[in-house]
Amino acid sequence: MARLTTAIHGAQADGDVTSVQRLRARLVGNSTHHLTTLLQARQLLADVDQARLSQELVDTYTAYGAALSQAGGGLPTVEIAGIITALDSQSQSVIIPTISIARCRS
Repeated sequence: MARLTTAIHGAQADGDVTSVQRLRARLVGNSTHHLTTLLQARQLLADVDQARLSQELVDTYTAYGAALSQAGGGLPTVEIAGIITALDSQSQSVIIPTISIARCRS
């Protein structure tokens, strides 16, 4: 992540719009892959380990959120599959059986 953000800043300083777009897309793709992998791993762990990995997921989301914000890439995303059974607008959560993804705030 650090190398990509450094490269984005360098390309921005050079005025290389094509490289900025390409690097930004790579950062978005990396964040989605990383967060999705953490979420999937969390589902496979025992409850004790899930709590630790949940914190890692929040920390990683926050770090990617800051990096994407600086790079103009939007918010981090996670890919999930399942049937949505509930939406909670108050907590900004989407509920899918056995998966709960709450919007992380930085």
